[in-house]
Amino acid sequence: MEFLPTDISPQFFDNLADDYGLSQAELEVFSLVLQVESPSAIADTLSLTNTVVRKRLSNVYSKVGIEGQGPVKFAKLQKRLISDYSRRFDKISETNGSTQPPNALSPSSSQPNSIDWNTAPDVSRFTGRTQELSLLNYWMIEQQCRLVGIFGLQGIGKTTLTMKIAQQVQEQFEYIVWRSLVQVPPPHLLFSQLIEFFYQQQNLTYQPGKRNLNEQIIWLTSYLRSHRCLIILDGFDVLFKKEALAGTYRKGYEAYGQFLWRFAHESSKSCCLVTSREKSRELSVLEETDGKVHSLSLKGLDDGAYSLLENKSLFKQESWHEFINIYQGNPLMLKLAAMTIQEVFEGNVADFLATTRLTEEITTLITDILTRLSSLEYRIITVMGREEESTPIRHLQRHLSGVAAKDTLQGIQSLKMRSLIENTTEGFRLMPLVKEVIQAKLTE
Repeated sequence: MEFLPTDISPQFFDNLADDYGLSQAELEVFSLVLQVESPSAIADTLSLTNTVVRKRLSNVYSKVGIEGQGPVKFAKLQKRLISDYSRRFDKISETNGSTQPPNALSPSSSQPNSIDWNTAPDVSRFTGRTQELSLLNYWMIEQQCRLVGIFGLQGIGKTTLTMKIAQQVQEQFEYIVWRSLVQVPPPHLLFSQLIEFFYQQQNLTYQPGKRNLNEQIIWLTSYLRSHRCLIILDGFDVLFKKEALAGTYRKGYEAYGQFLWRFAHESSKSCCLVTSREKSRELSVLEETDGKVHSLSLKGLDDGAYSLLENKSLFKQESWHEFINIYQGNPLMLKLAAMTIQEVFEGNVADFLATTRLTEEITTLITDILTRLSSLEYRIITVMGREEESTPIRHLQRHLSGVAAKDTLQGIQSLKMRSLIENTTEGFRLMPLVKEVIQAKLTE
């Protein structure tokens, strides 16, 4: 029996690496030999130079016992791997009677997909977002994007939208893993959890502590190349520093960015879906240059906001449109305001709007957002808070004494990554409720 496997578990290569005494760097190129046609293709896949790849392959040839010159050695290594794999397959077949190559699963196979929803939310009452769901489906299924980010203010509905699209596309993936990052897990812990989950799917036992961070990333990206997986990382912004520009990692958490960067750069069958209040810098750069990387800046609810209010027993529906616009359709802010309307105004939206727009809960929510800003960003929004309309960048620059123009641009870009300001024809506009909180602080 002779076949060319294209969907091999990284465990197979791990075992061979142990047999041949390969280093992690050598294993990295070794695991791609059956997926590409030449050493230069490996270099393209791993974003390495041809010289580096040839040196690593030279070491592999020596340890595996491959002789010859040029392309002949590469072809011999491919045949050696096919032979090793065939022997392993025949041995397993004798044991369990299988007639299918091991670890070669697909969404259309008879084996059902494996899902770990972990702390994913209940979205049985999900409403609206039809356009967003359609776009995400197109990116993830039709375009087979490797990395998709969903960004927006706290409470805008990132997590529920992510869960809904994951449910809709789950049949298209072999494995789905949902992980909330709310507990700020160190990268080695999160990567260990993912590796352990994938080991379990192959009925293997994972030994924690066997690999360092770089080796974990290499193992994961290798596995995600060979299997159709959906990994969801919810609440990515907790990995970023407070009082720093958007997307700046906490010390010790940079490996998350390295994982995203490497995964997005390599050819893969899988998709990583990330939700965050702040746009990661890796995604900002990658989506400009790679058609397999996209981000969705999530806005508030439209028609879905009316359904939300109907469930809150509010009346004076002629005021609902204004009410929704004030909070820009943010589901969490609408719910917080609705609580005050029920408790204080007996459900009368018009009476509430005639009195205030900032409840204690909403003020606390926005203040918490502002505590994450760098000093530069806070200076910028303070200037904007004093303006009646949009603020031209030249006006900002005049009021930011001692701040270089390039730093002003960096601060503006960071605020946009946080969804706190937006472009207008005249300049930049601060989110209305944020502006009100800033103005209130200026008068204290």
